[in-house]
Amino acid sequence: MNQVKVYKNQGIVPLTTLEYKLLLTFMKNPHKILERDEILLKITEEEDVFFGENTLSVYIMRLREKIEDDPKNPQFIITKRGLGYHWDKDVNRE
Repeated sequence: MNQVKVYKNQGIVPLTTLEYKLLLTFMKNPHKILERDEILLKITEEEDVFFGENTLSVYIMRLREKIEDDPKNPQFIITKRGLGYHWDKDVNRE
């Protein structure tokens, strides 16, 4: 996390700033279900940023496509219908 780099299979994964903030939000809260509003506040740093109804879903989909081996069956970012999302892996902080 200190290097602001994300690796998958020894290769660097290019992420946008918001994707990186989203990933960090999940990794800093492992196994905790985060509601959509809570996630949006964390990734926008409580700035007055407008997100459409599906914008967060799109960001999560794009992040899954970059970090998951099988984005349709995610192992990291898990959806809890009606509740939110959670990071389902323990974080290895190097």
